[in-house]
Amino acid sequence: MINKNIENSSHLENLDMFGLNFNFKVDGNEKFQTKFGTFLTIFYILFSIGLFLSFGQDLYLRRNPKVIYNSKVVSYEEENFSNRNFTFAFRIEDIAGNLIVNDSNYSFDVSYFQMKLNDKGEWENILLESFPFRRCQELNYTKQKEEFYNFSLAYWFCFDFDFMKLGGYWDGNFIYGLNINTRQCQYSKNN
Repeated sequence: MINKNIENSSHLENLDMFGLNFNFKVDGNEKFQTKFGTFLTIFYILFSIGLFLSFGQDLYLRRNPKVIYNSKVVSYEEENFSNRNFTFAFRIEDIAGNLIVNDSNYSFDVSYFQMKLNDKGEWENILLESFPFRRCQELNYTKQKEEFYNFSLAYWFCFDFDFMKLGGYWDGNFIYGLNINTRQCQYSKNN
């Protein structure tokens, strides 16, 4: 049986992280910690620091980096879209996905833009124009698509266009895209 007083236990033994767990208390502690366990813990910590210092030199001294880039940069192409091959529908929903029908509380501002990267590396606006949209039910081409996809566009807004170019991205040299701004009408009687 081990007889030790809590006052006589060494502070060094408190560092022992390899101490054994017991279901009973030994000298008022739930762990039986020894000086050998403390030395084993200190050896483990010093060994881990030594491994980090020896294997991590390239990391913290920033020399001999081994960087592998696995990306393929391709030039973007502009795509031609029309009502026949592209339907873009949008609407306002609440957090549960239910349509907000009262459109007197908000308005849409839809624009089509074309931007190109100039020789200085700056983006230039080539074209920025307002873009027409209507309820999808008012357009002729949506009825066939609703039947084909078995999806109702009754409470959606659709773009009305015959020809539009889309494509590019910020890491390329051009962007042709659409911008939809939703404005909430507050404290006003105007639409």
